[in-house]
Amino acid sequence: MLELFELVLPEDADTLADVATVFSARLALKYVLVVEVPLSSVGHTNSFLDLVEDFVDASLICERLGACASERTLSWGKSGYTHVIRLELRDYLADVMALELARMAILLDFPNCGCESLRDEYDEVRKACFNHEDNIHVADLIFPEIADHYLGNLVMGAYHEWEDVDLLRAQLQIYPERRYGFFILRSVSPDGQPILSADGQLIVPLKASLEKVLEAVGYGHEKLLPAKLVITDHEASFIADHAVVSVLAEDVINAIACGDDFVRRTCADPDSHDLLTFHGRTAGTIDEPSARVGELSGCVALKCTAFSILFFDAKLISGCQREAQADQLRSLEVSLRDGGSPAPAFDLAWETLDDELFEQLCYDYLYAQPLFDSNRLEKIGKSRSRDGGRDIVAWTNPAPPMLRPPVKYIFQCKHIKADASLTPRHFQSVSDVIEQYGAGGYGIMCSGYIDATLHDRVDAIAAGRSIDVRKVDRFQLERFLYRRPHLVERYFRDRLNEQL
Repeated sequence: MLELFELVLPEDADTLADVATVFSARLALKYVLVVEVPLSSVGHTNSFLDLVEDFVDASLICERLGACASERTLSWGKSGYTHVIRLELRDYLADVMALELARMAILLDFPNCGCESLRDEYDEVRKACFNHEDNIHVADLIFPEIADHYLGNLVMGAYHEWEDVDLLRAQLQIYPERRYGFFILRSVSPDGQPILSADGQLIVPLKASLEKVLEAVGYGHEKLLPAKLVITDHEASFIADHAVVSVLAEDVINAIACGDDFVRRTCADPDSHDLLTFHGRTAGTIDEPSARVGELSGCVALKCTAFSILFFDAKLISGCQREAQADQLRSLEVSLRDGGSPAPAFDLAWETLDDELFEQLCYDYLYAQPLFDSNRLEKIGKSRSRDGGRDIVAWTNPAPPMLRPPVKYIFQCKHIKADASLTPRHFQSVSDVIEQYGAGGYGIMCSGYIDATLHDRVDAIAAGRSIDVRKVDRFQLERFLYRRPHLVERYFRDRLNEQL
């Protein structure tokens, strides 16, 4: 393991030169410099003002240190109870790097050390932070993803805590898209085109590549399949053949309004009478509908005249909810009931699998899900081993613009008969498993039906603990396999050939 270089001021260092000299001696023995920049407020504060201060400090530190090295990598992690940004820096001049490390240590540690002889240096680097914050939306950045976390927490949180109304009004005049809760991303700009982001939403102008945007945010492998869009008072339903997912209606309307306003201000010819043109109308045809749903329900897309909107917080609508919607919208009852119908695409010989192979299939299903970090997916032992109720452990991907620390999910996989129902008697105490392993999410996967009593039991536990629940039955697995014939060959046809 690489040794960590701590941004802590050495004892008896009275000047910047003293600190730099000590740091330079330490760097002489290092080929790779590893620094952890703390985000002390993340997960520990109710104030977005604290969060934006953390992120602007972290952005300055990473930019200044990164500029001193020819090779650098950034990752998000945790040190004890503190979230950190981890920098690995190579190919640098020790004296130059030592001086910058000294300044950054003063920024972080001066309030704790109380060495008044460093007061002027602290004031100088704090002033640099203020300047960095003023220019963070336009500066050339090495690590723009940190700036996105700053901007997200500013626009969607800290603005509501500002007491200076005149300053806020001035900001919104300069950046009108922020009135809608959106800001321009720094880390994603395909072909130099601006992309607007809100929490769980992106607005992509027509000239920007939607494929490149999806690739940049980790959804490059998810196909977008045709769907129909139905908007009621509170809910927008995207109805596809394989799933029905919902987004808050107000989020759709707000994003359309923001996209139209932004396109007219920034992308349109000012002499083309665009004030008379509304760019936010949907732009679908029979051959290419305006609404699309991700194959794995990870996201939905809505194409408008001059831009597309991506929603990443879409919620899969259960069968019971679909029936309720169908009752409310009788004219669309067939579409709502058929959209996402659980009818299997084809018959699979589930009885040919054993418990171990079924768990491996569940692993492949989760590996393909954009929600989860494929590098942190763990299958715990073989089937029927002493896994303590854990078959698969998965961690979510951290998602901009609001830093959401990775969430740990515990999945339990049950291979049962295809026409059988999974019930609470198949499980030990779900609450105990969640508690024992500190899970923030829980999932069950089975090769049959999920009984209503188990649905109710798991939902009640999830509501009581405020955790997310994923329930995957045979029908979802079959829809997943329908588009992956290589997995059908691996798990079913090869097994049948062996038995023959």
